[in-house]
Amino acid sequence: PVHSVDGQYLREWLLLGPFSASDSGKDLLAGVGGEANVQAKEGDAAAREDGVKLRWNRYRSEDRFVRLLEVIGFQERATAYAYAELETDKDGSLTADLLIGSDYAIWVNGEPVRQAAPPGYADAWPDSFPVPLKKGLNRFLIKLSRRDANWQFALRILPEEKAVLSGKVTNAAGRGLAAAQVRLVQGENELLQTTSDATGVYRCEVFPVRGLYEVQVTQGTLGAWRLGVELQARERKSIDLQIEEAVSISGMVFASDGKTPENAVVV
Repeated sequence: PVHSVDGQYLREWLLLGPFSASDSGKDLLAGVGGEANVQAKEGDAAAREDGVKLRWNRYRSEDRFVRLLEVIGFQERATAYAYAELETDKDGSLTADLLIGSDYAIWVNGEPVRQAAPPGYADAWPDSFPVPLKKGLNRFLIKLSRRDANWQFALRILPEEKAVLSGKVTNAAGRGLAAAQVRLVQGENELLQTTSDATGVYRCEVFPVRGLYEVQVTQGTLGAWRLGVELQARERKSIDLQIEEAVSISGMVFASDGKTPENAVVV
């Protein structure tokens, strides 16, 4: 499957598995040239250590998520691979935007670019990182080891037209707060979520860029928000957020007669 850099999620992949989860630290493709040299084609075979032959199967997602269970079947603990190619018209570094629910390692053109394990139970843990690309075809290989979360991922490459929103999350004393949840919302839709680093700094990369946004940040009972944030393509904007104790409001909403209680009123 060959994709272009258009900011859309890569929906078509070749999938291979299952392999034993206990072997996830090994190069499970060593018998066919190794992980760094994969150039998978639909129907190509690779053998497991127990002699069972597996074949690369084509999968096309109906939405942004690639769900390995739909192709490979239920596996309590297992490892699998996903392969796709991306075509670009020039050399350069772009940002990969990833949502994932398993431990993973990623190679681009045979070079390891990312390895991580989502904290705790995560169906769609967000991650972003730079990927070096060359003019022409670029090979993407993802190794996914299932734990307890859903065995799924969604990947897209953000083009240069993306906007970048960043800043620092602090408390009332001005101290940076780590692990604050920062969300970018438009209307009723949450577009993305990220977490502040050890110093309170956060960064969101946005594509496509259109309209006004709301920035929300929470940490425990603390919270803050910024309304009417406008972004333009290729813009770099900084917004610092100071969070305070959240305020709760309770009571009853009445109709215009002042007597009849209203139900299901959005406040």
